[in-house]
Amino acid sequence: GIGLKNASAFLALSDKVAKDLLSSGYKKKIYRSELPVYDCYKPDMLVKQTKKTFGYTDDDKVLLFFGYIRKYKGLDLLIDAMPDIIKEIPEIKLLIVGEFYDDPDFYTDRIKELGIFNYVKIINKYIPNEDVGGYYLASDLNILPYRSATQSGILNVSYGFLKPVLITNVGGLSEFVISGKTGIVIESNSIKAIVQGVKDFFIKNEKVNFSDNIKEYIKKNKFDKLPELFRQSIEDSIK
Repeated sequence: GIGLKNASAFLALSDKVAKDLLSSGYKKKIYRSELPVYDCYKPDMLVKQTKKTFGYTDDDKVLLFFGYIRKYKGLDLLIDAMPDIIKEIPEIKLLIVGEFYDDPDFYTDRIKELGIFNYVKIINKYIPNEDVGGYYLASDLNILPYRSATQSGILNVSYGFLKPVLITNVGGLSEFVISGKTGIVIESNSIKAIVQGVKDFFIKNEKVNFSDNIKEYIKKNKFDKLPELFRQSIEDSIK
C-alpha cells in the first residue's frame, strides 16, 4: 500500500506483524514494541459485590466475552461450546458485554435453541470507561475465541485487572500469553478446544496463581520504551 511504500521505518506491536513486514518485500528497519497494559480502570468495588450486581452467586464461575461483537471474534463458537461446558461445570455462567455489529438475533436465537438462556447474560451496549471494571471483576476468565486477529486490546485490559484469558493461537495473540500461567492458549475454530480449554483453566486455577503470574509478566511490557524507540528511529533516519 501507499503507506507501507512511503514509510521510513516500521513499528510492529507483535512478532507476527514484524514477520509479515519482513516477508512483504519492503526493506525498511522494523522496531518492535507492544500494546500497553490497560490498568487505567479503577472501579471502587469488591469482586463479591460485582458478582451480586449481575445476579451471580459467589460460587458461580463466570466467563467473560467483552468487546464489539463481530463474526471474526468467534462468539458463536463459544455459545455452541456452552452446553458441553455446562455438563462439565454446572456452576458456569457466560457474560457477553459489548455492542453487536452483527445481527443480535443470530446469537440470541442460537442461545434459545441450545436451551442455555439461563446460563447466559447479554449486555448489548457501548461500555464507558468508568463501567468497564465491574464486568472484569465479576468474571473468572476472559475468553477471546477469535477466528483471526493480529493483537487485542481486550487481552491487555484483562491483564490490567490481573485476569487470566483463554485465547486462540491466531495472529500475534498467543505471543502475549504463557499457557498455563497467565492464561490458556487453544487452537482456533474449534468448539471442542474451547470446552477443553475452559475445563483446563478451572482445574489449573486450583493450583496456579494466575493473578500473581500476570503481575510478574506485565512488568516486562515494552510499551514504556516507545518514546525511546521513536527517538532511535528518528536518529537512524537522519544518519
